[in-house]
Amino acid sequence: MMNHIDAPKARLYRGLAKDERCAERRRRLIEAGIQVFGTDTYHGGTVRAVCVAAGLTERYFYESFLNREQLLHAVYEFLVDGLHDHFDAVLEAPPADPEAYIRAVLAIYFDFVETNRPGARILLFEVLGVSTDIDNLYRQTMHGFGALLLRAVAPLRAPGPPSVPDEELVADGLVGAVVHMAQRWVLGGYRQSQGEIAACARAIVVAVARDLRGGVG
Repeated sequence: MMNHIDAPKARLYRGLAKDERCAERRRRLIEAGIQVFGTDTYHGGTVRAVCVAAGLTERYFYESFLNREQLLHAVYEFLVDGLHDHFDAVLEAPPADPEAYIRAVLAIYFDFVETNRPGARILLFEVLGVSTDIDNLYRQTMHGFGALLLRAVAPLRAPGPPSVPDEELVADGLVGAVVHMAQRWVLGGYRQSQGEIAACARAIVVAVARDLRGGVG
């Protein structure tokens, strides 16, 4: 009869198993990528600079990422996921005032742009024109924000068919307008207050949302 042999246990280092250590290093690289790409720019930020910021060797960079572009992809998704978590928390607990939906969503967005400046520069500038894959990711993300904006403006709409041929296209246009305003705000050195820029964006979104009501003419 064969003796029972226990399966080898994962070795622990500082209380963490190998997979946990790898995940922790990946997280540190993503956080370092936000700082480096958001301050030195994507094209100016090297793998070495990211590793120095993360306190890791390049060996560990290539453990998690094939190249700098793959890190940018992960950084962008990390930032977008964080924004979506905040948006979803608002949209799942609707306020009594329909316009409060829009105010809350825009407040979250512009607060992020002002208080997370390296991350904001990545979302607004550094992902543009890097590659076809990153461009596709950007377009998908903008379309996703358009769908979220339609959820936010839904309480302002009257029942009935939409007044435009393609509501999703209108939502994409609204997202583009808000993003452009954010870009101008950043490039202008945040001259307007967060409340002022949010009020300007809200004026556009609310006006269009109220026009997306049932019937035409």
